[in-house]
Amino acid sequence: MGDPDPADDADEAETLVDELAQARSEDIPHHVLAMDADALRHRIATAEDVMVVHESLRALTVQVDVGPTPHDERTTEALMTALTRHDNERLAVAAVSYCHQVSQVVPERVDEYTRPLAVVLAHDQPPVLSDLSTDAHHGSLRTIVRTLNTAAEVDASAVVPCISGLAHYLDAWPSQRSLLGWIVQLFEQVAIPDTETIQSRPAHRPFYRWGVVTGHATAFAPHVQTLASVTDIWDDVCRGALTVLYAVTRASPAAIEPALPTVIDTWHAAHSDRRSWIWLYGILSVALDETPALFDGHVDRIVDGIARDVARLYAPPLVSRERLTRARAALPGQMAVLVALSAVFPASTARAMRETRLAEVLRGVDGAIDDLTPMLVQPLSNSEHRACRVQFLELLHSIATRFPAAIESHTDVVQPLATDGSPDVSQAARRLLAAAGLN
Repeated sequence: MGDPDPADDADEAETLVDELAQARSEDIPHHVLAMDADALRHRIATAEDVMVVHESLRALTVQVDVGPTPHDERTTEALMTALTRHDNERLAVAAVSYCHQVSQVVPERVDEYTRPLAVVLAHDQPPVLSDLSTDAHHGSLRTIVRTLNTAAEVDASAVVPCISGLAHYLDAWPSQRSLLGWIVQLFEQVAIPDTETIQSRPAHRPFYRWGVVTGHATAFAPHVQTLASVTDIWDDVCRGALTVLYAVTRASPAAIEPALPTVIDTWHAAHSDRRSWIWLYGILSVALDETPALFDGHVDRIVDGIARDVARLYAPPLVSRERLTRARAALPGQMAVLVALSAVFPASTARAMRETRLAEVLRGVDGAIDDLTPMLVQPLSNSEHRACRVQFLELLHSIATRFPAAIESHTDVVQPLATDGSPDVSQAARRLLAAAGLN
């Protein structure tokens, strides 16, 4: 076989340029499209004129698209150098397009397409893609999230440097719910993947954990207030934000403090038949278990939220049987929060239970409530609950009036209280025993 004909090589090169130009109908100069990858990298890293950098990056993106084009650290460094030097909107959009294309060709090489995106998102001033009034900018941000989703499937740690930049959009564009949904879904994947395996019903114990929280959850701690701010509308954005807040609380319970008032407001407004409720319950249960002092001053609002939700079971609205079943199944979780609060703030919890007439509300629940008995008996034997014993005896009386047998196995706790030194406690205990037919 003879040596290659230089004329054939020239024809092949010309054909490739034509194919590249046709593959992307962009106004890229012909001679730039004809450059090899090394020449384009050099221009990207060194050119002072941002438009030269821009056209070179677009040409390199076309080569990646119809490739093969070599991918190595040199390209990444060149692009990061250019992005750091030039704060330019068009260059940022082109960088996003390039990174996405690389993620499609070599998804396993996450550093090559996530590090430049971190630079795009991390400018000191508002991000250059912050003007979402145009389809191009909106599309670029969506492309960033899609690209980072690819990275998260390979190595979630590669996404962490981009979290702060993406969190900006949650705060700056609260009305863009579809956009927020993409971002929050990515955050979930990084913080607590595989949430689909989580049971939708709380266990019948005060505190429990579910899901595998990754070591990256603490990266969201500086953004808990921002995440909490998007929970004002009951949708997938709300559920996703609460999921990430739950992961943060699991990883570092004290980190939830700045967002706790908003979380409690959301709890107060929540319906336990919604999917978001379980994450609210998880946040409160973990924080109460680990850092109960954070709840000082919030007891009334939490107990009022419990009473309001239990009251919905007193006269249930016209909802599906599935949602009503889910709401009833949430009762143990609500009572668990109540028991935990009473251990730390007995006096204020007792007052809130009395003012909301919680015992009366519980008595009217349309459904079985006898399974709550073991949990509600616990505070009667703990000295720290002394100030709210009467209120828990009243809750148990509500159960005994309909399910008297539920009290029988707990007479060893209730009977001594019938002769308690406090007239209020002894009277409430005798009423309970009489309701259960045990006097």
